[in-house]
Amino acid sequence: MNNRKYQEDFPKRARELAAAGLIDKEIAAKLGISHMSFYRYLKDHDDFREAVEEGKRPADVEVEQALWKRATGFEYTETTKIDGRITKEVVKYAAPETAACIFWLKNRNRDRWRDKFPEDRDDIPTNIVVKLPDDDMFNPREEIAERIDDLRKRREDRPLDIQINELTDKLNDLRERQDNKQTADECLIPVSS
Repeated sequence: MNNRKYQEDFPKRARELAAAGLIDKEIAAKLGISHMSFYRYLKDHDDFREAVEEGKRPADVEVEQALWKRATGFEYTETTKIDGRITKEVVKYAAPETAACIFWLKNRNRDRWRDKFPEDRDDIPTNIVVKLPDDDMFNPREEIAERIDDLRKRREDRPLDIQINELTDKLNDLRERQDNKQTADECLIPVSS
């Protein structure tokens, strides 16, 4: 690759190439520079960096809007033609796509929707122990509701569907035990990650 020196027309050309959808490596090749020079010019020349960003912006916005539509669902008109003449137009609905939703959430809210969480967090328990008293005044529903609220406060950065389902199952077990007048010294409620 030719390592040409920075030229005054690079910003204009780079803007046009970025607007055409080329990626950085392709823009560098069209400018006749190495990708290393391209990144150095981005760092050293504000006008070049701004031109590349400005060129990429419309395409990025268009793709973001398309992804948003796929993630949330949208209506569209389907036109049927025979011999170049419109025979009918039907309004259809494209349902939201789960993959688009996941992609959007993982990229827009990484801390909350990442696949793996740091394992070095000592503040998040792996198990919660609920001690059941022997008296008749014990209300397991309130106890579980308090535990769920506590989990929500401490683990706002993760979805709690699994933990809530497990706690709901335990609540049902506790109701059954209370109905049968059975008591337990303690009940272990796992909070798996």
